Amino acid sequence: MLQRCFVLVAVSAATLIGQVQLTSYEFSTRNDFRLTTDLIVRGSGVRDYHHKLAHAGAGQLEAFDKAANAKLMTTVSEGAALITLPRALNEKAEFRLSIVETLPRSAFVEIAGNALVFSHTLARGRHKI
Repeated sequence: MLQRCFVLVAVSAATLIGQVQLTSYEFSTRNDFRLTTDLIVRGSGVRDYHHKLAHAGAGQLEAFDKAANAKLMTTVSEGAALITLPRALNEKAEFRLSIVETLPRSAFVEIAGNALVFSHTLARGRHKI
């Protein structure tokens, strides 16, 4: 059964709902990994999306409009990212957003033989490793 995680954030008198569809962990031979979160954002009048960073020492964060495959303007401060959507949403609109964080592997996972041992609890929902 597919479980979904809901994030509620109040933004200038509008309620923003970001529904996580998929979280992907991409490991490389370097000492970092990419954490990609795909969301559907809803909320009448919403123009910005606030995303809590997975780790305070995130090396890089990028956000993309999945429909247009366009990079979005992102500002990072105090453990969160403010992502500016290309236009305000109306009451029935959905916006598909992809957030890619490049993180130090040691902050999240250890390789123990043939196993990956995560040092934090994975959020509910669908994960791809």
